[in-house]
Amino acid sequence: MNGIGSASLGIGSNGWSTLAGNMGSPSFDSPVAKSRGRSGSRIPMGGLKLWVRGTANNGARTYTGTATAVSQWRDFSGEGNHLKQSTASKRPSVTASAQNGKATLTFDGSNDYLVGSSTTAFDFGNNEYDVYMVVDIPNSGNRVILSTASAINSSAAGIAVMYMNKKIRGLLQTGSKQKTATTANSYNGKGYVYVRTYRNASQLKLEVDASDGTTDTITTASATGDVSGGAFSVGAENDGGSAGAVNVCEVLVYNRLLGTGEAAAVKQYLSGKYGLSL
Repeated sequence: MNGIGSASLGIGSNGWSTLAGNMGSPSFDSPVAKSRGRSGSRIPMGGLKLWVRGTANNGARTYTGTATAVSQWRDFSGEGNHLKQSTASKRPSVTASAQNGKATLTFDGSNDYLVGSSTTAFDFGNNEYDVYMVVDIPNSGNRVILSTASAINSSAAGIAVMYMNKKIRGLLQTGSKQKTATTANSYNGKGYVYVRTYRNASQLKLEVDASDGTTDTITTASATGDVSGGAFSVGAENDGGSAGAVNVCEVLVYNRLLGTGEAAAVKQYLSGKYGLSL
């Protein structure tokens, strides 16, 4: 693929998925990939459907296009769910050395967004899912960070992460039924923060941590129902609506709920890589 740096991603003889040929001993029940973030931790690969990042762990380029107009954000999950934008005026830019020497993708809040081509890869249905990201919200307002829906309303189904009046919200929509988990604290102006949102058997949960010690853990009960949406997008709804002014360093999406140790490893990896004091 032209313009994208290469990395070796494969399965070793011990059943582990490895990045850049770097192997290690298993720490969890599911396969994991060796991360080259400063934390030196490993992240689970089992159930990983999307892994996009501004800077690869080996420093390789992670996008196609130019630094001022990213046409494709490469998916490192091995699933091929690359995020694309065919319209030049709607492409985000790259901000180099934005956080801890690592790059971020910057979405302008006007019309920038990237979207996958698969309309089924993120059909979570009635099942669990787990989403992790490092993001900076420089502005206030009510806008979308990522979504699997074309509209956040009663006619849609899918999941989303938004910022609402300086707060962060996890959301799932099942037709006429909407469940949300919104932080009590504001994160506008906090710099880059760690966000995790997931659904277990019956609850929607949202965890947010900032380096200044601000933290939220929100649980919403009875978050059941079919959230089979459409294509996965970052920067707006998957049709470009509600575009958010947001800086996104990295996003990982799983089609299962990670175990306690696995989730801790992802958090350690992200906080170490981006220099977050969590």
